[in-house]
Amino acid sequence: MPGRRHHPTWRTGCAQRGAITAAVTLLEGRRSATNSPDNLDTRSCPRASRAGCQSLRDDVRMPETTGRGESTEREDALREDLNKEYYALVDTVSSYDGRLMIVKGWSVTLSLAALGLGFQQQHYALFALGAATALAFWFLDSMMKGHQLRSYSRMRDIEVACHELNSVELGDLGYVSAPRIDMSWGYRGQAPDWRTEPPRRRTRDEIREVLRLRWVMPHVFLPHLVAVVLGAALFCAAAAGWSWLASLQP
Repeated sequence: MPGRRHHPTWRTGCAQRGAITAAVTLLEGRRSATNSPDNLDTRSCPRASRAGCQSLRDDVRMPETTGRGESTEREDALREDLNKEYYALVDTVSSYDGRLMIVKGWSVTLSLAALGLGFQQQHYALFALGAATALAFWFLDSMMKGHQLRSYSRMRDIEVACHELNSVELGDLGYVSAPRIDMSWGYRGQAPDWRTEPPRRRTRDEIREVLRLRWVMPHVFLPHLVAVVLGAALFCAAAAGWSWLASLQP
């Protein structure tokens, strides 16, 4: 009876196991050099194992590196977070507009009421009260405007970041990105047309200057300044005994 090593079935099984072992060893050795089984060179396999290498070449798939995938996922997550933050800031800025209108409305109501009451009660001290009331609301208006203006610098930063992440070249428009609400708002039709230029981050000096000059912005000091000037003028004229105001009491 022939030995086990000389049996045909045993030799065939050894050849198949040898082919699989050689193919797996070769793939493990090249794992760091390639991510695609198409790059597997079956000529480097032993002659008896070449058939096994060829069959595994079509079946085995090496794991792909996740570096680019993780980078893309992080960029997508960043885009989503930036969009959420940007439009949350837009809502915040819009809500301040409503509050500022309420402040202006109360300023006009109380200051004019004080001026009218001064004529009614024949006491010119109420003119000073009306002017002081308008001045207080002017201060409150300016403080709230400063809180609102602080959101614009962050909006511009987000626009710059989104331009780096999302800009697409569209013919004559150049590189277009969104959102760009804050940057485009300042364009008044002057030359050159910079609407298609990349967004520019606000400098520290620009931010400080806007916050410093908010007190004298027309949409901030109106209508408070009118009530302050009118109340102060009436008070001074009455105190000096000018014309028909001379009959008013302090």
